[in-house]
Amino acid sequence: MCKYLKRGGGLLLAVLLLLTALTGCASSKNTKASNALRIALAGGSFGESFLQQCNPLFAQSEQEYAAGSLLAPSIMRYEEGKGWISVLGTISSKTEDGRTVATVKLKKGLRYTNGRQASVSDYLRVVRFILRTNYTGYFEDFYTYPIEGLVACRYNCAGLTLADLPDFEKQLTDEFKEIDGEDAAKAKAAYEALLLETKICGIYDGNPETKSPDGRTFRQVLSEDLKPTPSEDYFQVEEGLYNIMLADLCSIYAAKPKAQWMVEQLKDKRLVELQKAFEEECFKKGQQVDGEIAGMQVVDNTHYATTLRVTFERVIESEDEVIRMLNLPLIYSQTSTDNQVVGLGEYLYAASTAGRKGMMVELSGTKEGSRPLFLMTMDQQDVYASLHMGQISAAAINGKADGELVEKYGLSVMEVGGNAVVYLPDRISKEELEQLKLLF
Repeated sequence: MCKYLKRGGGLLLAVLLLLTALTGCASSKNTKASNALRIALAGGSFGESFLQQCNPLFAQSEQEYAAGSLLAPSIMRYEEGKGWISVLGTISSKTEDGRTVATVKLKKGLRYTNGRQASVSDYLRVVRFILRTNYTGYFEDFYTYPIEGLVACRYNCAGLTLADLPDFEKQLTDEFKEIDGEDAAKAKAAYEALLLETKICGIYDGNPETKSPDGRTFRQVLSEDLKPTPSEDYFQVEEGLYNIMLADLCSIYAAKPKAQWMVEQLKDKRLVELQKAFEEECFKKGQQVDGEIAGMQVVDNTHYATTLRVTFERVIESEDEVIRMLNLPLIYSQTSTDNQVVGLGEYLYAASTAGRKGMMVELSGTKEGSRPLFLMTMDQQDVYASLHMGQISAAAINGKADGELVEKYGLSVMEVGGNAVVYLPDRISKEELEQLKLLF
């Protein structure tokens, strides 16, 4: 199922998208010396790759996307009872000549937090970025949307449509048939061969300090799992030694229980490789489109153009569906480091740290007088005690709140649809939460 069918409806995403409204808005009940606001997301954690960038384009979960959206919000947001609300602009659509035509219109004068003015060209740049065959982020299925020219742009081949693509999923199924089978001996042999072929998911480059599929460095994997333990000279990679190390690594991973074989990661890697190979075949046809997208054209000719016309291949009955497909974040830099601006949000990414109760991302307010925001992920069972102890101010929870724990710890609850926001009334008031206009 395409991801756009799942977007715009998550409480976690909604809560965090609108936390920007809290900047400069301290609770009258807040007697703490610190003006920091800590918000928890129950369950999961932020992945290391996301923490290095805090960029919604690279999010691998709803939690990560919600956190990244504070820095780079989408064009619109959905509010229950009101529908879609403009954030950076509007997305509208109509039917013309048997096709749906949409208009993405940005507000005039939008500026990134570093002062650079935004334009609809930035939106197009984001589209081209997520159309790359080696892109594996939150919008990786964007090329499957029925917009004219998306597939042609992705594979740089004029006239190419979704129907012209090979059945990549079938190719993967055939390739992983033995690995997914019940015969453990055959599966292990096939897995080891595949690891050799893909060079450990394409991650291992001969540097033993790079991360392995299970999160450890390759030096750690070889030192801890290889018997006997290799000497320091072993890691001085020279010509020919690379293949020896690679073979050792494959033996280690092939010997692990099936659950630890990282098959899904291998499949993702192989899918990218299959699509890249097809892209190279297309290049030989000499029909390059050089990044142009037939169904996306800038309407006005000003330097900071704000209007984009989007033509679909067919009629899209639901405008809600159109908005969900086109509702992308606006980002100035797809790659960022600590303290680097990445979007038009109210916060800048400052730092990250591994806390006792999960990962924490620190976002600093960009307006004078605003309070810094800390986003944490933790197990739901830890949320209530953390609230009671004042470690966090509020928590977004999927589903109903635990009534017994709410009563035990003297917490307050705001129900939003079928989900809940649990909060510490001495840290943040219900009035403040209502001002957030919580969406889901």
